[in-house]
Amino acid sequence: MINPFYSETLYMDKNVNKIVNKKEKKDRDCECVICGCKDRTLLDLHRIVEGKKGGEYTEHNTVCVCVTCHRFIGENRIKILGKYFCSSGKFVLNYIDITGKENLKEI
Repeated sequence: MINPFYSETLYMDKNVNKIVNKKEKKDRDCECVICGCKDRTLLDLHRIVEGKKGGEYTEHNTVCVCVTCHRFIGENRIKILGKYFCSSGKFVLNYIDITGKENLKEI
């Protein structure tokens, strides 16, 4: 299936494979992409492709989540299916929430 949110041209124009500064990314994103928690002391970066599988802390491979959602991701209660660059110039996160519902969220 072709991903309607992915644009190869726009993706290649962005520097999304550069290693991100974790603190700067948390400060910039300011909230959990899953539940919307805005308490910066509770925010963490989650690598979509985990480190032991070669995933790095890049813009394309990370999302800002709170510690609760991060724990649920680790327990497979929330599943991140992908993060895609779309023609609007933003990313779209595809995930399954704790209720089992699939979501597409522009971030």
